[in-house]
Amino acid sequence: MLTAFLYSPRHHAFTCIGSEPTTVTLAEFQDKGSAPILLQLRQLNEHSVWIQNLSERTCTFGAQPLRPQASATLSLPIACQIDDVHVLLQNDADDPAAKSVVASLASSSSRGRSSLCSLGKPPGVQTLQSWFEALGDLQRKAACSHLFYLEAATFVVQPGGLDGGQVLMLRNNHWEIDTSFVTKPPYGTSICFALLDQMVASRQTVYHSAEMMTPGATLVPTTSHVCSPIFDRDARIVGAIVGSRTLRSGNNRVGIRALEAHWVQLVADAVSAGFVRLQNEADQVRTRILLEQFFSPNVARELERDPAFLGGQRREVSVLFADLRDFTALTDRLPTSTSYDFLTHVMDVFTEIVDEQDGAVIDYYGDGLAAMWNAPTSQTNHAERACRAGLRMVQAMQQINQAWFQTLGTHLQVGVGIHSGIAEVGNAGSHRRMKYGPRGATVNLASRIEGACKQLRTSVIISEETLKRLPASAVTRRICNARLPGFQRTYSLFHLCELRPDCISQQVLDRLDCYEQALRSFESGELEDARQKLEKLCQNRDAACEFDISVLQERIVRASQVTDQTKRTDWAVFDLSK
Repeated sequence: MLTAFLYSPRHHAFTCIGSEPTTVTLAEFQDKGSAPILLQLRQLNEHSVWIQNLSERTCTFGAQPLRPQASATLSLPIACQIDDVHVLLQNDADDPAAKSVVASLASSSSRGRSSLCSLGKPPGVQTLQSWFEALGDLQRKAACSHLFYLEAATFVVQPGGLDGGQVLMLRNNHWEIDTSFVTKPPYGTSICFALLDQMVASRQTVYHSAEMMTPGATLVPTTSHVCSPIFDRDARIVGAIVGSRTLRSGNNRVGIRALEAHWVQLVADAVSAGFVRLQNEADQVRTRILLEQFFSPNVARELERDPAFLGGQRREVSVLFADLRDFTALTDRLPTSTSYDFLTHVMDVFTEIVDEQDGAVIDYYGDGLAAMWNAPTSQTNHAERACRAGLRMVQAMQQINQAWFQTLGTHLQVGVGIHSGIAEVGNAGSHRRMKYGPRGATVNLASRIEGACKQLRTSVIISEETLKRLPASAVTRRICNARLPGFQRTYSLFHLCELRPDCISQQVLDRLDCYEQALRSFESGELEDARQKLEKLCQNRDAACEFDISVLQERIVRASQVTDQTKRTDWAVFDLSK
């Protein structure tokens, strides 16, 4: 197998530019201030390669000058230097290291404890100190940083004592050099792919053992290697730390010593830990982004700690529907961009209000939204949270109307419907695109109550089930008993005025009580008494405490026109289903 490398000391890295036999590979290496080196390579056989110089300058391979566009057949291996760029072409089958004695160490996932003394002469105190400091520095680096891998490659050399260190990543079943560090480029730019294959097959650190290289028993390689696997969190090999030592003048060491192999394995373990940390952090970020699309930051953090909450379950929830009144008609005369800008502003405000109350936005629809409380996490005061959010939405519309009046030319109102009850809650979407929310009659009823806001000319309407779950201090008025679309039974509907009585004057409380007396008279068929009570409300109007009574007035008038006294009580139930 042909392997070719280009190395630049400016980057302290080299790049593998071809590793497939009989394959044409175009290599481009760009250094600042110089033209790129373009080489076209084709392996002819185990010992020779055809090479063409596509650069704009002459390149010399050994003693063979190659002018621009010229080609030649050269014998392997080939090592040369073009300016400060080193080029190495080799055939793995010719590498004596591929045939050398190979030893192995158990991987970090399976090895037990071993004594340093069994690995040869123990290192000195200063050596151990430098190793510990280097590992500490490496573990503090961010795993996603290029410096993390560069430091790992550097530590194989300093303080590891080898001539070259590389970080290789396995992508699409091909080894790619991520980064490298070498002390002397002509001696350090090589990788033994045969040893990498053994590493993958054994899932262990493998190396050309110096201890096992006895004279006459083995070929002595010019370069020895150690390869230690990098594992992901699923124990899959995703990369390797590779160290190399070259036999050269001034360095009589042959092969890799067991203690040196263990050091490279420690570096690989640190890189594996960083890689796993990066995987986990990436998953956490994806999960957090996904969760915060639906839940408040507080709820999202709880779900990160215990994702089991997202499983399907049947539980009590409070569901809120909010919808802008008459916005659809308004959009017919507004530019599309203005309509969407306004709607985005409103939904941003409403979503922030839901988040403030730790609710979950179920969905956005048309010109409104749906939200719920008490799922996925438990909230003992879920009805109160939902009601507080509904009141805040009504208040927020005042500021929104002020900001947009010049653009819209009108003020818009919001209708809010809230109901509490049992629902089936869970993720109705997929693992990649969540659609978490409730299903069932509780949701449908909350939607119908919101729809009744327009007919009853009221801003916030809650059901009796929600009212039962509110503190006794909540200020409400019963609007009517109503029949809603899609439901056979009747429901008592209440106008939510405030959650705290100290926010309501006694005059307002008296008016609310007077209205409910009139409603009871109407429901019992005492139309004249009901009419007189409502007239009293009209005579003592106060803009600061006004609420709509016109719907009940209209129904009293219509009921009084019915001559059959027995049928007058039919008007006691407001039929909103038509």
